[in-house]
Amino acid sequence: MIIVLAGTAEGRKMVSLLNQKGWPNTACVVSHYGAQLLDNNTNDVYQGSLDRTELITLINNQDASLLIDATHPFANQISGLAMEAAEACKIPYIRLERDSVSLPDDSLVKRIEKIEQIEEYLFPQQTVFSTVGSKHLPLVASLVKRAEARLVARVLPLSGAVRSCEELGLNPDSIIALKGPFSKELNLQLFKHYGAQLILTKESGTAGGLDTKLQAALVLGIPIAVWVRPRMEYPAVFHSPREVLQYIGDKWGGVLK
Repeated sequence: MIIVLAGTAEGRKMVSLLNQKGWPNTACVVSHYGAQLLDNNTNDVYQGSLDRTELITLINNQDASLLIDATHPFANQISGLAMEAAEACKIPYIRLERDSVSLPDDSLVKRIEKIEQIEEYLFPQQTVFSTVGSKHLPLVASLVKRAEARLVARVLPLSGAVRSCEELGLNPDSIIALKGPFSKELNLQLFKHYGAQLILTKESGTAGGLDTKLQAALVLGIPIAVWVRPRMEYPAVFHSPREVLQYIGDKWGGVLK
């Protein structure tokens, strides 16, 4: 049995490839929406958050022989727990890490290691266009409010995400509920329509639409603060589901069927 922490597009592709091979797997996702996005052939799905103890219990209950961590590049807490759980259960851990986008050497591109660092780029009456999701909005909103600026938030079209925006005092004119990634052209239109003067985004790779956000921001001459992903040391890292599949096949193919 293979356990896949599968809450990303890469994770879903990994599960699909394992299913095609006929290798038994359990896909772990946090939300019901994440479960809905999985391969229709996925029979074994664990939905909900996992702490270290729960993940160890799941590994043992499933008699898992391999753990594939395909979580978001910014989900460093669960990645750390996953490495600990795999080590405790004495099974291999593989990190499926999406490729990063090379940031251009341009004065408009501001690298930040934590959200609080956007403060130096804020000023009164400025329009800050956030694309970092609803989870981090309370912190972003507090910083923007303190600077007497205006926040526009682009979030997933889910009731919980929109409700989070409303609870922070954002009105409908400041909420964009759309599912990405977005083309350069659509980013251009949205940035212009909302009068963005600073864009806040994560270093989430092409899968997260960072490339097209950067392109649009630079065309419009808008500063873009890129929250660089946390750096972690992994025992084994691959950058595509097919690379992982090849590795599994070469090393354990006959055992994992």
